[in-house]
Amino acid sequence: MVATINENIRWYKANDPYYYEVDNLPLIDLVQNDKDLRDRLNQLILESNEWVNAAYVQTEVQDAVGNSGIINVNGEGGTLPNNVVDWVLGLGYIKISDIDLTAYVTHTYLNGLNYIDDAALVAYGYATSAWVDIQGFATQAWVNSLNHATQDWVTGKNYATENWVEQKGYIGDAELVQFYASRIIMFSEYNRAPLTLSSPWNLNSTDVALHAGTNSLPHLSHYIVEAQGYTDNSSHAYVKVADGIYSTSRHILISKGNSAAGSDTYNTNQATIAAESPNTNNLIFLVSGWNGIYVKVVGWVETRRFKAALD
Repeated sequence: MVATINENIRWYKANDPYYYEVDNLPLIDLVQNDKDLRDRLNQLILESNEWVNAAYVQTEVQDAVGNSGIINVNGEGGTLPNNVVDWVLGLGYIKISDIDLTAYVTHTYLNGLNYIDDAALVAYGYATSAWVDIQGFATQAWVNSLNHATQDWVTGKNYATENWVEQKGYIGDAELVQFYASRIIMFSEYNRAPLTLSSPWNLNSTDVALHAGTNSLPHLSHYIVEAQGYTDNSSHAYVKVADGIYSTSRHILISKGNSAAGSDTYNTNQATIAAESPNTNNLIFLVSGWNGIYVKVVGWVETRRFKAALD
């Protein structure tokens, strides 16, 4: 319910007669306003049960400022202070007037230094705290709940530290001597015939591995190659490495054609040829001028690197 106050109180006018009924009209309006105000206040009092009395307020204030044996807000403590402001001032707390503010920076001073703000961070693409919060990154509480080993826990296990190991004088990598060891493996050891090549005369370690019955030969370093053919000695014939790790071609089998034409001669030779690096790359041969030529891989060389401490 909204109560309204009559503000249109009648004022005397120049031609009003002096008569009591006319004189009383403004008073009647004022009295009615008083009645409306009284009725509304009574209504508020009756409708609310949250009004407090002076004793309640005094108790709450007393509890807020402390024990009544130290300060009594009601002024019943004899010589005790009963003025809260005086009591607080008497405690000797520092006041603004006691602080030398000249040593502190002001807001205006900081603005003049042109420090970067949040808006500028976003413009430069830097992550803000608000952006990080929505990324779902692991929090410290979540990590702790996983019970991972902490530094203190590891330290308590007395594991060997780097310093402890160094003090033992164990030999280090720098004191080790590096050397290589090789061994020759023939297909005959696998009860397999040599691997015969054909045009385009390419060779890699995968070909050799599959022929030997395995998937790879990571330590293969060289191929043992055998070539045979016959030719009219009046012609020049050859089997050679075409390219790869060599700056010039290397011959495996060659006939320079120094004998008379029509004199066929068989030529046979074996050579150890280094594999490409990595050895899965093709080694390419050039074959020319031969009759009945074959090029076979009869074995390979495996080379391994070792490190050892010499006595």
